[in-house]
Amino acid sequence: MSATRNNYLDFLRGIAILLVVVGHCIQFGSGSAYLKSGLYFANPLFKFIYSFHMPLFMLISGYLGWFSISKKTHKDFVIDKCKGILIPLISWHTLFQGLQILTNPSSISQEVFFWSYFHTLWFLRALICCYIFVLLGHKFFNDHLVFYTTVCILMLFVPNKITPDVFVFTIPYFIIGYLFNKYQSINRVSRSLLNPLAYGMIGLFFLLFLHFYKDNYYAYVSKTYLFNGKYSLFFMIFVNLYRNLTAILGCIFMLLTTKYLSKFLARSKTNLFFTTIGQVSLCIYIINHYVNELVLLNLPINKLSYLNVLIESVVIICFAYFCSQLLKKNRLLRILFLGGR
Repeated sequence: MSATRNNYLDFLRGIAILLVVVGHCIQFGSGSAYLKSGLYFANPLFKFIYSFHMPLFMLISGYLGWFSISKKTHKDFVIDKCKGILIPLISWHTLFQGLQILTNPSSISQEVFFWSYFHTLWFLRALICCYIFVLLGHKFFNDHLVFYTTVCILMLFVPNKITPDVFVFTIPYFIIGYLFNKYQSINRVSRSLLNPLAYGMIGLFFLLFLHFYKDNYYAYVSKTYLFNGKYSLFFMIFVNLYRNLTAILGCIFMLLTTKYLSKFLARSKTNLFFTTIGQVSLCIYIINHYVNELVLLNLPINKLSYLNVLIESVVIICFAYFCSQLLKKNRLLRILFLGGR
């Protein structure tokens, strides 16, 4: 497969980023009391989305990452990722910090200003780590599966203060996407799983795993470190296996579902909509992150309402898309905030 624009991947990213926004609106857009209560963990729609949404994005990122790693020099690859991920992360967070200082000067110190860059937009930070990790695996270990598997297992023995739980949870999916593209396995696997019977069985097992998915199964809650003290070793082994099996089933189910949908909706306005927002998914993710903190948490809402979630999601996606188109008109702003996309 060539590195030309893949409309299906844009369609897939469009649906995935929509789910991310909806999940965030359930969590942050239902009132501060609802957020503090943690009731969103038990919400069926939230559970569905959060069981696979970031692993799915990591799969896509790893799949696309193979093109850069295999076709560029290591120097060009590092420059490309700094331009595409690191610069937008710094630019957006500096803008956010500036807004915070203007609205509430006493809320931030020089120390907080500096260290906050290491605690924002976790997905982009994890993505940078994934690219570095796979680049090292490619350069020094020839992408050997034993190396990747061993390191992923060993990370479960490292405290999450050293390796954040979201990084440990998502990096295996980046590697899977990367290796699937390298060995051109995706087409063979998708052909076999697109069988209606296989698709139905995967969907059924995914729903069963979701049904028994408990609040402390989330990586955000129980973390990934096997000896964290809060839970037994047996539980941590079990929950790491359970959440990953659920994520794998969810990713496969969504990949197959979107494959069917993309064919069914070909040349339709719905297809164009998801493809279009998929092309600016980075901007939507970043703006959604800051809207959560600046706007949603301050709305006069005190309970979960799916109507509110729908309205919030539509407004955020439209606003983020408008911002992306505005930023694209200026070359410097396009580089700073969109990584040149």
